[in-house]
Amino acid sequence: MQTGIEEKKLKEAMTEALIGVMQNEPKLFRRILVEALEDFGLGEAIKQGRKGSYVDESKIMKALDTK
Repeated sequence: MQTGIEEKKLKEAMTEALIGVMQNEPKLFRRILVEALEDFGLGEAIKQGRKGSYVDESKIMKALDTK
């Protein structure tokens, strides 16, 4: 039962901290939110890319060598 109380206190503290950042540092909050969304988007792109076809490494190296 102790864990439930600790989790509730932690949740309340996190909520209070988040609200404080939103109110007192809106630019920081915005940057954090944008970065989190970008990270999520990158993760989704990686997942989708894993389903597609792959390019042979020799083709990539050949393209890089033809500068």
